Amino acid sequence: MHDPHPTKKCLICRSSIYQDDSISYFVVRDTDVICGKCRRLLKPYPYSCRGEILYLYDDFLRNLLFQFKGQGDLALAPVFLNGQVERLKRRYRQMIIVPAPSVESENQERGFVHLVEMFRSLDLPIYPVLYKKYPYKQATQSWQGRQAVWDVIGIHDAWLIKDKRILLVDDVMTSGMTLEACEARL
Repeated sequence: MHDPHPTKKCLICRSSIYQDDSISYFVVRDTDVICGKCRRLLKPYPYSCRGEILYLYDDFLRNLLFQFKGQGDLALAPVFLNGQVERLKRRYRQMIIVPAPSVESENQERGFVHLVEMFRSLDLPIYPVLYKKYPYKQATQSWQGRQAVWDVIGIHDAWLIKDKRILLVDDVMTSGMTLEACEARL
């Protein structure tokens, strides 16, 4: 079978985006950045919730996020919204993005703010007005310890988002406490 884009490689596994003989070969869009095999490994979130969760947080996504954030692989940024950008642009077109805060020292170490890079492709204004007052890892905390996130998150330059429709984004949601604390600051 003739490959119309023989050099276009999957950002995750580095195989050709058109690697398999399945129907996915015929439905790959020019904007796709991952192959069908890796796309199938990003499992859609199966439950309904108040907001919108794109993927199930499993080992594949955990490792992918570690490679992106922990190892500073900025090239992976478009992977997380692959195939969903146009839908998300339409759905949230009148909004501004406010990312949940990261630890500033980690942003400086990796050289980028991961949520800003993940959501840049939506072409919406991004206002990182939330910050962490001090380093805090919620994943290492007990349920009671996780509630401390309410004291960790602060806001600066709130005037930038006053009277705006906000799309609050984060990379992982487990208990929802970080998003609740962020929402309370907005």
